[in-house]
Amino acid sequence: MKSLAFFKPTLAITQAIVLAWLLSVRPARAGFILTRQQVGPDVVTTGSGAIDLTGLTLLGSSGHQVSYGGRISGPTFGGSRFEISVSSRSGDTVGIGGFPLAGVFLTVPAGYVSGTALSGSTTYSDVTLGQLIAGTPATYVWRWGTGANQNFTLQVKIPVPASTAIWYLNNNAFVAGTSAPTLPVGWGVVGVADFNGDSQPDYLLHNASHQTAVWYLNNNVFVGAAFGPTFPANWKVVGVADFDGDGRPDYLLFNPYSYQTAIWYLSGTTFVSSAFGPSLPNGWDLVAVGDFNADGKPDYVLYSPATRQTAIWYLNNNAFVSGDLGPTLPANWKAVGVADFNGDNKPDYLLFNSSTGQTAIWYLSGPTLIGGAYGPSIVSGSTLIGAADFNADGKPDYVLFGPSVQ
Repeated sequence: MKSLAFFKPTLAITQAIVLAWLLSVRPARAGFILTRQQVGPDVVTTGSGAIDLTGLTLLGSSGHQVSYGGRISGPTFGGSRFEISVSSRSGDTVGIGGFPLAGVFLTVPAGYVSGTALSGSTTYSDVTLGQLIAGTPATYVWRWGTGANQNFTLQVKIPVPASTAIWYLNNNAFVAGTSAPTLPVGWGVVGVADFNGDSQPDYLLHNASHQTAVWYLNNNVFVGAAFGPTFPANWKVVGVADFDGDGRPDYLLFNPYSYQTAIWYLSGTTFVSSAFGPSLPNGWDLVAVGDFNADGKPDYVLYSPATRQTAIWYLNNNAFVSGDLGPTLPANWKAVGVADFNGDNKPDYLLFNSSTGQTAIWYLSGPTLIGGAYGPSIVSGSTLIGAADFNADGKPDYVLFGPSVQ
């Protein structure tokens, strides 16, 4: 660990009431309602509805957003807060904010037509509600008239334990589902691997303080736990694989700001040593790991959000060997894991559309797309974490995570 030059980021402190940026597809309703809640180590904000701009004045524009002000009444939180960068967003960017001397203002997408439907969601990774809003969990309402859509509601929910579930599959077909362990408040599943050598997948957990833990499972049943190492701020665990060939899973880490990668070699849950892997090109993300050239060594799966292109980087332990371009993903879809779904001994992409809840499997031969099929759609409010074989039938199963999965 000492060989890695990790650093802790500095957060810019700003004066604000609340700045709520969002996204996700839901039907319009009276006014605009935004819900913000702690989901594991992340804060997730979802919103939908419509906004009637009657009586408000255009203040200005910035990029793809415009701001409106006027006689907007409602609560003020006051004090200082940390401005946190959004980790991911989809849908419309909508917000309400304010400063002590400027008053309250609304932000909507540029070109927004008053009264039409809006929807969106955002995820802030590895933060707590207290870092995003100075107010306590409650419902806050702002108004600028008496019309049905002349109001903005913010629901800040009390953090609750997150649930997990396992959906058993036969290739892409849903067979059955079962509940799995409920996690402590503030913890989420970041990966699945066999850490204790019993041929059963285990959960790799992390929290907003970057602490990791392993929950040992027998199929869907919790049997024990152990803390793992704490990874540095600004880094995230992308996946788990055996990079040094000792038969034990290791952490694959990625820094999305410096584009550096690193491997932490483990013995069970104990940190042994670390090494940097290859740095990614600017604008690319590290999203998964799997053996794509059948040499028994894990490879990187890269993704470019700007082009939706994927790529495979072949590695020998932590050393880059060569690379190939992979298939380009459709808009609003992301790769959440790699597993062999059709039993041809070649890893496939597991895709998830968080806006619609749809899943899909892209069958690959190395980096080449050879076919695809939809999998079961995920229940609203849940996230697809990845896939592993929990019931030992030789077929990958889905792992779900969320406030109320089943």
